[in-house]
Amino acid sequence: MSFKPSRALSLAIPVALSAVLGSASASAQKIAIATWGGATGETWRQAFVKPFQEEAGIPVELTEVPNPESSVRTLASKPQYNAALVTYFDAVKLYQDGLIEGFEAADLPELANIPEADRLKAPDGKLLGAPVYYTLFGIAYNTEAVKPADVRSWKSLANPSWKDRIAISQPIWLAAYQLPMLAYTVGGTEKDIEPALPLFKSYVNNASVLYGSLAQLTQLLTRGEVEAAPFYYSQIWGMRHSGIKNVSILIPDEGALKLPYIVVVPKGSFDRDAAKRWLNFVASAKPQERASSTAGFFPVNDKAKVSAEFEAQLGMPVAEARRKMIELDWFLTARTHRERTDLVEKIIAGSK
Repeated sequence: MSFKPSRALSLAIPVALSAVLGSASASAQKIAIATWGGATGETWRQAFVKPFQEEAGIPVELTEVPNPESSVRTLASKPQYNAALVTYFDAVKLYQDGLIEGFEAADLPELANIPEADRLKAPDGKLLGAPVYYTLFGIAYNTEAVKPADVRSWKSLANPSWKDRIAISQPIWLAAYQLPMLAYTVGGTEKDIEPALPLFKSYVNNASVLYGSLAQLTQLLTRGEVEAAPFYYSQIWGMRHSGIKNVSILIPDEGALKLPYIVVVPKGSFDRDAAKRWLNFVASAKPQERASSTAGFFPVNDKAKVSAEFEAQLGMPVAEARRKMIELDWFLTARTHRERTDLVEKIIAGSK
């Protein structure tokens, strides 16, 4: 006896098959993200990766690399990542070289909860990724050798009394961050760094070392081998959070640079739908709150709240700190970077 399926069953079979295939297709998608290593990688695993996998059911492969922006460039012809954590400065450079995707506002609805000024956009209005948090660029110091009053101004470290007591970064970061900050210190902006050059040259003359990594500077500060240095708030926050109490950081009287971070999508990478879901997740409040409480970053989502411990260590309400922050024009910073890096290298070479 032969079996003939009913019309209802015949119609149900392709619908069910379509659902199964659709589910399989969704589960086959993944996120592969490049981040910095060390504490950053661990923060991302706990604050972003694990909760997203539990919520979305999409696997996330996190790869720690020395520089995510460089990884995106190196793999541009055959992307291995469909997400990368970079600075706004790096994101602009990647965009200008045609290496990252742009998004419409409808693709990233969570960004409606992020201030307009913090949404990094291309000239055509497309969003360049999902903002996740920011840190501050202030003056870090060894508390056993330095009093807060000694480093209350950015001009302090240019004083001859600081000879061989400070450290400065590599030329690419001095050009991107230090020169603009000193331009504001002398009453200007990042548009014209010439008035800041005498102050910068004093920094170079006073520096005992150009540190090559964040880990190197944290060791130098902890040991007292350098007593102060321009540095990142989140790095010092992490040190103090882990029990290292002989280092601190402050916002000088002239202010501190606001350094934001963003997750971008490499051009031509895979699983775009999963990537958009990931971008909306990392831009949301809860993951950013976790990153704040575990690593000392400032959330950028308006709905995110910081802990009492965060503000206690900051030494002021976040709202007050925000009023002291200086926001750079990242497109101008990227456009002038090569020329300013060359200038910094010449100044350093001339000081020897």
